Amino acid sequence: MTSPHSHRSTSTSEQWPEQSRLPRTNSLLVAERLIVDASVMVDLLVGAPRAGIIRGRLRGCELHVPAHFDAEVLSAIGRLERAGHLSAIDAGERIDRISTAPLERHPLAPLLTGAWQRRHNLRLVDALYVELAERIEAPIVTVDAGLAAAAPTAEHIA
Repeated sequence: MTSPHSHRSTSTSEQWPEQSRLPRTNSLLVAERLIVDASVMVDLLVGAPRAGIIRGRLRGCELHVPAHFDAEVLSAIGRLERAGHLSAIDAGERIDRISTAPLERHPLAPLLTGAWQRRHNLRLVDALYVELAERIEAPIVTVDAGLAAAAPTAEHIA
């Protein structure tokens, strides 16, 4: 069984919100920084009902993720394909889009100690997002209610 969104073709401009083109030097205007978790990307990739709301929130922002983000998205797409919600072709197309996503990927090593200290309140993969958010002083945008509840700076898109 495929989802009604699995055959929908999405252009790059429709897929990724427009990024700010403002220069970062000699300018008082700087794009808002956001941390995007894997749940948000998966909803964008599969065209979930809230994808339009997500695109609107991310439009014009500078998007940041910890380096494990791609593996989390890959795993979620794999689960959707195995469950029959995406065909193998549709899953492959969505995987190809991950590498074109306009994201600043941050290495994990500097985040590990801080994430480990959060292990009692969060899954460690989620703690990496929280640690990154704290380090670059940016809110996390998520559709994951658990992460939103555990992270003081998270914005939950329901």
